[in-house]
Amino acid sequence: MRPLFFMVLLAICLSGYSGHSQCEFLLNAVPDLTLTFVGTSGTNGSGVAFNPHDSLYYALIAGSNSYPLETFSNTGVPLFQATTNFDSRGLWWNPELAQIEANGYSSNGLYLPALNVSGYAQSTGVVVFSSMSQPDVQSCGALDYSSNEMIYYYNGSIFRYSRPSWNALGSLPLTGIANLTDINSTSVIFTGCVGKEIGLLDYVNKDVLLFSKTSGLLTMTIHLPTTAITSNMFRFSYANGKVWLYDVTSRTWYSYRIIYQTTTGLEALADKGQNIIIIQSNGMMQLSLNNNARKQSEVSIIDLTGRQVINAEFEGSVVSFSTSKLSPGLYMVCVNSGNAVISRKVMIE
Repeated sequence: MRPLFFMVLLAICLSGYSGHSQCEFLLNAVPDLTLTFVGTSGTNGSGVAFNPHDSLYYALIAGSNSYPLETFSNTGVPLFQATTNFDSRGLWWNPELAQIEANGYSSNGLYLPALNVSGYAQSTGVVVFSSMSQPDVQSCGALDYSSNEMIYYYNGSIFRYSRPSWNALGSLPLTGIANLTDINSTSVIFTGCVGKEIGLLDYVNKDVLLFSKTSGLLTMTIHLPTTAITSNMFRFSYANGKVWLYDVTSRTWYSYRIIYQTTTGLEALADKGQNIIIIQSNGMMQLSLNNNARKQSEVSIIDLTGRQVINAEFEGSVVSFSTSKLSPGLYMVCVNSGNAVISRKVMIE
């Protein structure tokens, strides 16, 4: 691929991931992975994050600097147990810094837990800011990585703060909420999906409410199973295409997939009449393009850091290649076919 064209393609794919991606959501969330703490202290699970480099999950409990911060495999196996060393609230993965981060109680600020060479979270870290740049002492933040901003929910509005400077940027009233008292009052999620970037938990009706970060309008409601355990504070998070709900009794984070994925890994999506079908099976990925019999095409797979991990040229409608050496997680599949550039976010498991 010519360097200039690749830069254009890469920019399109990265912008698609970092806030402009079109995601196909499920109307009804599907139960998925679970993470059970080994540590026994604390009750308010407040955050889950996913490390796409090492295919690791992290989970923490709010309320004390001695409460658990634990690392799990991508299948939910406990790998390492540490303490937060910081009275944490929200937890997220910062793709620009390749680092987990947490906001703290009240004016505790922003904390970066140390990761060892295996990516496991340690009981040490660095406090970057020490000020109350959040709307409430209990606010559990999320990172809007497309704008490099922190977002928080409070009393019907989203409050925005600059991640680099920690300064307040303004607030956005949310519209479409039937009853504010039904909403989890401390927690917010960021999906990165255009028009549905911001998410709240309606813990009474067991729904995930998605809003446009531009207009503040309610754009979609996703229904959780009636058996889902929901809470009015804390215990709600988002990572790796899943919402997470914490059950105090079992000390377990239960996840529910909200972004479309079939059991066979089939995704059939369209761009301006150009259909692309992506099939994953046994470490292989097959792409099929309609109306492409004589065209020369090129496919790239890009990870969440912007690194191109697979690139291949092909002629015709179908190409297959191995993904067995890729770590599980979210990737961007970018196809250049004639005058069309198609980008799709896919989950490789």
